[in-house]
Formats: sequence, C-alpha cells, structure tokens
Amino acid sequence: MRVILAAGLVAAVLVVRPSYAAVADDKTCPIDEVVAVIRSVAGDATKTHIKRAHPNAEKDAKDATNEQKSVGDPADDHAWSDTCIRYGDRLEAGPEAVVTIETTKGKRHIGGSYDPVFQAPEASEAVSPGAMSYVASLYHNLFSRSSPTVYATGRGLEDCQQAEEEALPLVPLDRLGQTHQEIGADLKEIVAAWKPSAPPHSVQATLRGRDGIAIARADSCGSAHVTLPLRPGDLHPNDALTLEIVDGRGERLDYDLIVVEPKDLPVPPGPLPSEWLIAAWRLAAGPPETRLDSIARLQTAPPDALAARSISEAIWLDSKF
Repeated sequence: MRVILAAGLVAAVLVVRPSYAAVADDKTCPIDEVVAVIRSVAGDATKTHIKRAHPNAEKDAKDATNEQKSVGDPADDHAWSDTCIRYGDRLEAGPEAVVTIETTKGKRHIGGSYDPVFQAPEASEAVSPGAMSYVASLYHNLFSRSSPTVYATGRGLEDCQQAEEEALPLVPLDRLGQTHQEIGADLKEIVAAWKPSAPPHSVQATLRGRDGIAIARADSCGSAHVTLPLRPGDLHPNDALTLEIVDGRGERLDYDLIVVEPKDLPVPPGPLPSEWLIAAWRLAAGPPETRLDSIARLQTAPPDALAARSISEAIWLDSKF
C-alpha cells in the first residue's frame, strides 16, 4: 500500500512533534514502532509516498476505494500515519518534492536533489500491544504539539573555560532530587546528569567505591550529562558507592548509591521484551530511588528508537513527561 502525502499534510507537519499516547490513539506515533517523524514537505507533495510495512487493514480498504485521498485530511481517522515512519516503512520522494524527516541521527532530507528513498530498518523486537499501550500512556504529554524539537547540545572546552566564572550553581535535575539511589549490579554504564545551565559548566563526574578509590570518571563541558562506562566486575550487590559531580568552581553534587540484584528492581505489571522499555516504564511509574538506574538502561535502546531518544532529551532538559 502506498500513501500519498498530500498538500494538507504540509501545514500539519510543521507544528506537530511526536506525542506518545496510548497505542489505541491513532493520531499519535506508536512509541515502540516510530523511527522517524515527517517535519515538512516542500514542493509537490503528491510526488511523495509512504509504503507501509504493516498497514492497517481497515485503512487499506478505505484507500483502495479512493487512491488520491489525503491521509492528512481531518476526516481520516488514522491521521497519525501522515507523520510517523515506523519500522519497515519506505518513504519515497521524486525530484519535485523534498521531505524533511527527524530521526535519532538528526534531520534528513528525502527527494529533490537528495536521496529519493528512506528505508526504515526492520524491528528487532516484538511488543505486546496491551503492554505498550500502558507504557505509552505514561508519556502522553511528553511533548507539546506546538513546540519545536530542541536537543541538548554541547559546546567546546574553550567556551566553557571562558564562561566558568559566570556559570550557575550545580543543581540536580528535578527527577533526580532523591540523592539516595539504587542501581542494578548488571549496569554497563552509569549516567551523571544535572540541571543544564548557560553559560556552560566544566564538570567532572566520578564513581567511587566505599574505600574512596575511583571506579570510573568522565568530564563534560557544555553538556549537562556524561556517561561513565563500567567494566564487568565493577559492581557487586550490596556495594555502597558515591557518585561525585564537581564543577570547575568546586560546586558539588553527590549521590549515595546502593548496588542491588537486578531482579530486586521494580518490574512493570505486564511483560516487556527489552531493557529500555522496562526502564521507560520504571522512570515514569517507578520509585524515585531507581531513576538513575532507569536513565542508564534507557540508553540501551536501539540507535533508531526515536522514542527512547526523545525521552532522554526530556530528561537532559529537565522537561516534564
């Protein structure tokens, strides 16, 4: 089945960002399937098409009777399909039009003088619709439909050093206000994060054992988060650790960490097949003392999982879900 991105779509996609409502809401992108979102169409929109890998049977029947019907038409009950590109979908655009899409790697242009085809990767995991509906509902208000996408970006070290005297105090993220945290012994990395500030901070994060010896260390400047890689054997159940976050002026933010068995972390009411989806549930619905662990596990999502990136960006910007 091919879907024409008709002219009515152009105005719509300029103001819509992904909204992760329940799967049953056909006007939003399915959180477990979306890999890209259409942002705009320039030129002749009738020369652009989406071939759905897993089309909706009821909608196929409608399209079969009216091939030229705009999927962006308000009368279409499946208007979300205008802007969401899911696993396995194929977007094509001729030289008469340029489609701008947003992916986990940033914006891409399809058509015109650019590549004429965007082929979405195949899904690597299957998810129960009921379970995903529950998880997606937790992020229903993650984005305002009228807001542009904003990503947290870093700056060079030179800018950071020049602005050091003006930098704001080191403050925890709202959702990481609980400084006592529990992390699973199986983590492969831990993420230190703090409220973003302008001008930028130079910050060093250090994970220390009970004896004060550094287990991992990482530095950051313009970015208000940093990843500390962990080696096998770095974490053991019942370990008491300290995550120290210190800026260039000596401002300090500490987290007391207790390492627990992964099975002792909260689990969702229904089965979810991947670590990042469980982390997304735990981050929104679990206790505050497991959020540092959840943020780290969210980073294990496939590189093309746009929903995971969007949730992470909301964390870095200290935005509400």
